[in-house]
Amino acid sequence: INPKHGEAYNNLGVLELRKGNPKAARENFEMSRRLSPETFEPFFNGALFAFKVGDFQQSYALVKECKSIYENHTDTDELLQKLEKYLA
Repeated sequence: INPKHGEAYNNLGVLELRKGNPKAARENFEMSRRLSPETFEPFFNGALFAFKVGDFQQSYALVKECKSIYENHTDTDELLQKLEKYLA
């Protein structure tokens, strides 16, 4: 693995989540965001992960970052609507 390839860390995060390793998934999503802040995927995946574990504030913050990068991402819009219901 190229230690500076942010998209690879995002993909590793998805794989770790599928394998049932939430801590490793979170760490990979965080590393991906640090290395590739211009890509929306690690923000969305981090937001979705945070939502699933009940960390709605973190999820909301990451969704807003994702929207600033890719405004018309349908899955992000749907997650934002769910979060607004929880945080209202």
